[in-house]
Amino acid sequence: CNCCLIPCEPCEGSLLVGGDLATAEELSEVIRGRMLELTDPAQAQMLFDPSGNNGGTFSASAFWSKVTEYMQAVCLPSCETGYASTSSTRSHLYSPDQDTKWRKV
Repeated sequence: CNCCLIPCEPCEGSLLVGGDLATAEELSEVIRGRMLELTDPAQAQMLFDPSGNNGGTFSASAFWSKVTEYMQAVCLPSCETGYASTSSTRSHLYSPDQDTKWRKV
């Protein structure tokens, strides 16, 4: 249960993994289509297409639409603040997720 693919007692939720596949044939078809885009040079352009078998997983728009799921927002003095104008050191306070077993360490 440590991966939270299936919710369990220490977890607060479950990862969204793309829905259920009802039959072994569906599973085989989905994996085959996705792997083809990853391994066949003729299918490479579909890898970045939202209508492709990988559903745009690798598209820039998919990345930016979910950016807050994987990255933390930070505050800067203004929108014009560049990396070079910020101090070279910053303090960070990290707090692990509630379902992390080592959280109390």
